Amino acid sequence: MRRTYLLLGFICLSGLALLLVAKTISKQAEKAAVAPRIVSGPVHFSFLTIKDRPFTDDSLPPDKPVGFILFSPSCDDCRDQVQDIYAHRQLYHDITLLLVTNEDAASTRHFAITEKLDSLPFVKVLLDTSNSLFRYFGVFTTPTIFVYDGHRRLVKKYTGEVKSENIIKCALENEE
Repeated sequence: MRRTYLLLGFICLSGLALLLVAKTISKQAEKAAVAPRIVSGPVHFSFLTIKDRPFTDDSLPPDKPVGFILFSPSCDDCRDQVQDIYAHRQLYHDITLLLVTNEDAASTRHFAITEKLDSLPFVKVLLDTSNSLFRYFGVFTTPTIFVYDGHRRLVKKYTGEVKSENIIKCALENEE
């Protein structure tokens, strides 16, 4: 009887270990598939503003660095990130920031108003209703920030909060 329990325990543990290994391999394969897309050139997109107007990659000013900030209105770290951007708003005159969420329009509008984002001319709050950018970048954590230079080349990816000074330095260091 004891031998049977040991054998069952061994089988269960072996199955669990195989499941974890398969999940890890799957996650690594997904990351490997996403990485070349991110660095291979400009990002093409079509979103809605919080006023239900279309906003596409053609709406961006040419030759100006862009920061994509994938966020959630319910995320405390995202709120802290936005508050840091607001506090350093005078530094962002040469950069466009696209705050992109896949959450509902009502909570996103409330977030934008509460955080005074509508008063920042360099910020566009956008709704990714099809979740396309999150899938394109393979993002599961917010905030995640992708900084592109004026030639639309990826310069840096940040996961989590980042100081405004770092975003700006990163975006402008390749500009001349």
